[in-house]
Amino acid sequence: MSTTIIELTGVHRDGTKPSGTVAQKVPFRQDIEIPRGQDLEIQVTVVGQNGTAINLTGQSLKLGLRRRPEDAALAIPIQTSVDLDQANGKHKIVITSSETQALVEGAVYRYGIQLVDAAGLRSQIVPPSLATIKRTIAKPGE
Repeated sequence: MSTTIIELTGVHRDGTKPSGTVAQKVPFRQDIEIPRGQDLEIQVTVVGQNGTAINLTGQSLKLGLRRRPEDAALAIPIQTSVDLDQANGKHKIVITSSETQALVEGAVYRYGIQLVDAAGLRSQIVPPSLATIKRTIAKPGE
């Protein structure tokens, strides 16, 4: 099976002067579709409020996915990012096919992504959004 890639932009509330273009480019909520049973790579570019990429050296991103907001347990373990291009604010979060296979087809989950700095302080960069689990249709012979 192939890997599905989803690209997101996270906005770090860093106190820089907001740029009119950032609000136009980045929706407050970023709903996604997750193909059940496939590997998933979520590529996140983190920008400041002024739209400039943030250097992520020494920082990481964490994704949490829950079926319902009130659920104490996560649907999959917290996923920590891997560096793609730290100097230009790019990280990726990988979710394996076995993890997506365990999700309920057609269900709507809630996810969010946080930036964690070197001191362990967290800030929300992708606010709570919806993740719909879609059916994966295999090609003949797969």
